[in-house]
Amino acid sequence: NKLGKKRVERRHEEQLERLVQRTLELIPFCDARNLANIAHGAAKCRLPASVVSSLFAAIAEAAVRKGFAGFKPQELANTVW
Repeated sequence: NKLGKKRVERRHEEQLERLVQRTLELIPFCDARNLANIAHGAAKCRLPASVVSSLFAAIAEAAVRKGFAGFKPQELANTVW
């Protein structure tokens, strides 16, 4: 996909940070599929670590807290990819 191959431009960093912040607020309400999609999407977009490190940490914490309940094999693979 073309979006995953583009680099994030500095002029978009503020918007990305707001998007990540809002996503962090919603993590507690996400099911396994949502967590997997968020993790996979953030990884594919190659967002800077400074922007997404807290997002990946929150996804991991939520997945562990839920005991990986509800994760299908593909969702688990997308999350840890």
